[in-house]
Amino acid sequence: MKKYEAIFLINFTEKIIIPFEDALIKIDYCYEVPILLDMGLQKLILANVFIYYAMQKFSDVLKRVLKNELLFHESITKDIGYFYNEYSCNEPLHDREKFVEVNANGRSFWVGYEYYLWSSCLRDSSCATWIYNDVDGDIVFEVTPLYVACDPQEQNYVSYEEWIKNYKPFLIKKISKEVVQQWLDQANFIVEQIDNNVARWKQEEIGEME
Repeated sequence: MKKYEAIFLINFTEKIIIPFEDALIKIDYCYEVPILLDMGLQKLILANVFIYYAMQKFSDVLKRVLKNELLFHESITKDIGYFYNEYSCNEPLHDREKFVEVNANGRSFWVGYEYYLWSSCLRDSSCATWIYNDVDGDIVFEVTPLYVACDPQEQNYVSYEEWIKNYKPFLIKKISKEVVQQWLDQANFIVEQIDNNVARWKQEEIGEME
């Protein structure tokens, strides 16, 4: 068991957990930890990242869903994780242009990235995490499996075409605005504490040089 944890509750049985080896007051911008999804009988690694930047991203997305700014694009007519795998792995995808928009810099991107939060790439349990507003104005938190390409010569190789037949999201939950606000407050607290840590250390270095 980790010595310190940040817990973002989804409900009584499901939660996001960030396990720290060190107290938050000792963490800097480059502190890397896993972000876990605890579903009771199953745990998934949502990401393994620099926690400062992951919490910044989390905060930005949460602010947008609270303002109802992340409504689904009209092209996403099935589960977003299904479409993400199709966009990433299925080259002959029909009507592929419907999945793509062009930004101000002239670069094309898949419209679903608007709702993307984190991802992990593990051989047995790769997943992507999404947050969005549905047509009813509810906030949805979703975790979906990702296909990981591997050498066809591997013993347990499964082609994408076979894998996608059994596609099913790991988790889809509607989250109340009250819970989302709690998540936002927690994410902001972590970001602010790390900013304060770095500022304090810089001041201490200046003091030592004087």
